[in-house]
Amino acid sequence: SGKQLIDVVEDIALAERDRYHASFIFALLEGGDIYSALTLSFPEQYPVLFVFDPVTEVFWLTDDSPSMYQVDDVNQFLESIVSGSLRGRGGSGFTRKLHRVYFDLSNGVVALFTEAPFFATFLTVMLTFVVSFCTYFCCFMVTEDGPDTGWEDDDDSKDEDTEKDTVDELTSSDKDKTE
Repeated sequence: SGKQLIDVVEDIALAERDRYHASFIFALLEGGDIYSALTLSFPEQYPVLFVFDPVTEVFWLTDDSPSMYQVDDVNQFLESIVSGSLRGRGGSGFTRKLHRVYFDLSNGVVALFTEAPFFATFLTVMLTFVVSFCTYFCCFMVTEDGPDTGWEDDDDSKDEDTEKDTVDELTSSDKDKTE
């Protein structure tokens, strides 16, 4: 089935050169790395007929099985892209860029754990230790004047207590005078 799709696309690229040369560049991608980087997904089957516009970062995929491709089917697919009747996926919008960041980070972590599991585990443990260490020392930091209670004006509360004692003394002395 893969050889059949390659033959059909090769025939179209050579026979319809004048018709599609301005709109498409035909290439054979081996493996899924480039496909995954462009579409931010993994192909479900190989080979896949994939059309990509590098200017707008929009791509088109066929929904048919590769074994069912004929020259007419691929021509119709390419014509619908040129005419604009087939809606592309992807693009370069803000949500797509966020998706790209998430996709790249998650693939990087998975690749790190797949290729070097001991090193990845060491990095994870070290990162956890550093974050825990920083959190502990930020939360339990002691200043030169003693532990920080979070109140800026500790002296004001002492003054209020002194004023209360003075008022209490005055009222008690007034009571003594009346008796």
